[in-house]
Amino acid sequence: RTLQSGWATLRQWEERMRDDILASAEVICSTLIGAGSESLCGRTFSLVVIDEATQATEPRASIALALARGRVVLVGDPQQLPPTTLSEEARRAGLAVSLFERALAAGVAPYLPISPHISPYLPVSPRVAPVVLTTQYRMHPLLAAFSSAAFYRGALTNGADPASRLPPPRWPSRRPLLFVDAAGRRGGERAAPGGVSVLNHTEAHSRGISRGISGNLGKPRGISGNLGESRVRGVSVLHTEARAVADVVARVCGREGGAAPSDVGVVSPYLGQ
Repeated sequence: RTLQSGWATLRQWEERMRDDILASAEVICSTLIGAGSESLCGRTFSLVVIDEATQATEPRASIALALARGRVVLVGDPQQLPPTTLSEEARRAGLAVSLFERALAAGVAPYLPISPHISPYLPVSPRVAPVVLTTQYRMHPLLAAFSSAAFYRGALTNGADPASRLPPPRWPSRRPLLFVDAAGRRGGERAAPGGVSVLNHTEAHSRGISRGISGNLGKPRGISGNLGESRVRGVSVLHTEARAVADVVARVCGREGGAAPSDVGVVSPYLGQ
């Protein structure tokens, strides 16, 4: 009983500390699902900003909207990835359309003036003037040229200097783009047994890909971290896809690749993480 009482007291202290931190914070960041956590229950905010709003389903966005007592800002690009909706029934019901897109269709456009190149995408006579950020800093200008022509009617401008987007050493092409066919002959991606992750055996076990990482591209730039055996195993027990990635890392860091674990970085959003 003494031990149980001690744990109960510890949990109470933890909850008080958490509440004190949240009450004093000027900015609170969370996922959309996390916005519905018990920690934020009963709290409201004068400003709610939803980033990547065009990739969020309406039910997820509604969780954050319920916390708003003032302004709501939706940030996103309807020309990029839509919400991930695996259920065909949900898609037919309209849940594949983001709140951002539905607001645009209703005439609630983003705030401030917009480039005339983008205005054809918006409804007639929107109730507020829109803003579209037309300068991109992420891609090499040659890559941005396609997106600009195909999706933005040539409206994108480049804030990225080509000299700052040089390819890695021994890049096997004159252009900053390389396609690797990872679909395989057995249908490419498939659901992992007993889980919700998706696994692509061809992509994960392709010797050509691992050689490309260690040979053609050289050591990744600006990536550090310890991918020791214990940590790789600690992740690999969670998801089938993670086990496959661990196999690739082992080959890259083994005799085949010769890279050090600290030179390898794995960045992959996976379902159920």
